[in-house]
Amino acid sequence: GQPGTLRVGVNSASAPLAGQTASSARIVGIDVDVAAYLADQLGCKVEIVDVGTEPEKALKNKTVDIVLGVDASDTDTNFWKSETYLDTSVALFGTANESAIPTTDSKPKIAAQASSKSSWRVTNLFGEDSLVVQGDLKSAFDALSSGSARYVAADAVIGTYVAFSNGDN
Repeated sequence: GQPGTLRVGVNSASAPLAGQTASSARIVGIDVDVAAYLADQLGCKVEIVDVGTEPEKALKNKTVDIVLGVDASDTDTNFWKSETYLDTSVALFGTANESAIPTTDSKPKIAAQASSKSSWRVTNLFGEDSLVVQGDLKSAFDALSSGSARYVAADAVIGTYVAFSNGDN
């Protein structure tokens, strides 16, 4: 693309991997940090490009040299994907007062975003009666705060980000 510059595509709507700051609309996040590290290792400058949900188009049009944040399990792509650079898993979040580890017998109420890997995991481990379905992850943490759920099941990285953003430190 441009000599001495690594152009890295990200989806700025996928915080904390990439997102725009409210004050300057600058793109920040984990993927931006990884991109800066890669460019530094290559002896290049880095240019971050918001490719949204169209990484393949950006690569095909040579708008970017690489794209970060593409789900490796996505089979609807015609480009090579690396191994995962950020391992994720489903984690349970509770309040500071919650010290009990949930068991199937305890019939815990666990909030999770509808149709997510987390809600699927809760249903498989604890049964459908334990799942408190929420429209989004913020609502799941609101259910935890209000007491209508004892735990939240979420991707560990994204859940930590939402809990912190929600003030649930």
